[in-house]
Amino acid sequence: DGAYFGGYIRPANLKEDRIDRRLAEHQTGARRVVVAPTGQGRRAMMPERSLGIVLREASQAGWLPGDADVSARAALSTASHDDLPWYLRVLIGAAAWVGALFLLGTVLGLIALVVGSHVDGAAMLMGLALMPAGVALRARAGGHLLRQCALVTVIAGQLMLIGGLAVLSNALGPTTVITIVSSTLLIAVFRDGVYRFCATLAIVAATLVMAFDARVPYALALLTAVTAAVPVLAWRVLPAFRRWIPALEPVAWASATATCGLLALQATLDVLIDTSGYNRTFLAMLLPVAWPLTAVFVTLIVGIALQVARDHAVSPSSSVFLAVIGASVALGVLTHATPAVTGALLLVVLGFDRRRTGLVALGGAFLIGFLGIHYYSLSLTLLQKSAVLVASGAVCLLLVAVLRRADREVMA
Repeated sequence: DGAYFGGYIRPANLKEDRIDRRLAEHQTGARRVVVAPTGQGRRAMMPERSLGIVLREASQAGWLPGDADVSARAALSTASHDDLPWYLRVLIGAAAWVGALFLLGTVLGLIALVVGSHVDGAAMLMGLALMPAGVALRARAGGHLLRQCALVTVIAGQLMLIGGLAVLSNALGPTTVITIVSSTLLIAVFRDGVYRFCATLAIVAATLVMAFDARVPYALALLTAVTAAVPVLAWRVLPAFRRWIPALEPVAWASATATCGLLALQATLDVLIDTSGYNRTFLAMLLPVAWPLTAVFVTLIVGIALQVARDHAVSPSSSVFLAVIGASVALGVLTHATPAVTGALLLVVLGFDRRRTGLVALGGAFLIGFLGIHYYSLSLTLLQKSAVLVASGAVCLLLVAVLRRADREVMA
């Protein structure tokens, strides 16, 4: 059977103006026929073929890109997860959390009654058993309720393991190490975006606590640079590795969120460093010099600009590219003592480049706050600060003029 679609030609109102729409010279070329073979039985005319086989053959024939199979599976997985309205998923998730927590509380109470003072060791053993059980449940779970139960099981098992080890060892080092190791392993094997997001934040927090406890110089700046580079690598450098995208997506979002949190912590420490009651030597050790972190952020912004120029076949010597690089370097020089400004700008640039409105909103909100902190932290008079604002506005207007001129040249 077949059916014709598209290419319709509306007849003229007057009879003498009408044409013979059956002739080839009057056709639009947009008319298509959809043919569906029919017959008795499911396999009479066409054998059943899976989506993977069809995509693989189309890729081998050159009709589709080589990663079409992976992209289609990811799209189908996302569509299957969104088959219920959001409020039903929230209710199912809340029910799963409440039920699982009540169950785990009952089990822990029974264990405490049986083992008595050895409850910490028993909690560790139970945690080691619950984590692989949650991973296995998530791998076989087909509904939202079971997926939420698997998430609660894994989180509860990890908390029991970390809490039991913290009580038994009574030391910060082993606790942070087991937090980092267990979270890293579960990110790799537990296919849940919420857990991967939370586990990434836990890794960042544990690393920061471990560095603080060991009095590592420049620890805060080093960790901030790493968390800022992860979204750039995940969304700008590694998109070719399609199989990694489902795991890297929540990790990149968590890293961007952690970057904003660490930058806010640095801004807070800059305000409190002269406040009585704080160890000035310890606070200064966390970020002794600010300009290297600013240089890292400016370098990442320039790297993104280079890749964008390459994607759009723009020469690095063009006026637009040079204006962007000059503006980035100038902003880095002006705010070298406040790396939070260029760090937030990096997230805005990356979000605009990757068309991620959430990242643009996150970076933009923090950018406004950090600019305000930088403005009020300047050791200048009000007249001098006014001059700074006027000069900043003039630079922005000049940059807009350059970009509009370049846009007109491209359109011409």
